[in-house]
Amino acid sequence: MRRVATILLVLYLSAMAVSCTKQPSYDVWYGYSDRYGFMIVSVEKGKAVVVAAIPQSILGDFRRALAAQGIESDDLGAIQSLFGLEANHYIRGDAQQWSSVAEHLMLAEGLPYLGIRPSVDAIARLLVKHAGPLSKDSTIGTLGSLGGPNTDSGDIVSALKLLEKRVPLLRVYDMGRFLSEGMETGHLQWWIGKWTDQVLREAVLEIGVN
Repeated sequence: MRRVATILLVLYLSAMAVSCTKQPSYDVWYGYSDRYGFMIVSVEKGKAVVVAAIPQSILGDFRRALAAQGIESDDLGAIQSLFGLEANHYIRGDAQQWSSVAEHLMLAEGLPYLGIRPSVDAIARLLVKHAGPLSKDSTIGTLGSLGGPNTDSGDIVSALKLLEKRVPLLRVYDMGRFLSEGMETGHLQWWIGKWTDQVLREAVLEIGVN
């Protein structure tokens, strides 16, 4: 718990320097795989990209806790409830679909895919690195299959093309490193909501939105 409090304090102090003269624009995506639920936020049309992933074990605990309170939620609804931002798009896929994405990313790097998916951080960085080619070749069929509510392959192509035009500030967080299973539901929601706000403020500070 001390580690969690320290992280929040550092992020809060960083955020104090952010100018409030302009509200930054956010394009928010929620998604899930067989391993994680995640949030992707494009800040100021791709100047910064923030990715935060929550292990399915923690997400599952949260959904079960909601069910015990009489609140039914699917994975996408639970993810949005935790991060607290209104979403623009949703993506989702099973183990086979995400393995296909990983295979295409490895091929883009000129490496063989041996059936072991890269980490969240590696996948995010490879998607940004190869955004241009991925938006143009047959891989988009694979990525397009991940479309959820309000999202089709055209939305995914547009997001990739936006990233192609710039080298964004990229921040990737595997929240399983500092969240514990079994956290009380209300506290988990409160903590992730505050954490999300501070991390986005920190990204805004780094890219200098004014």
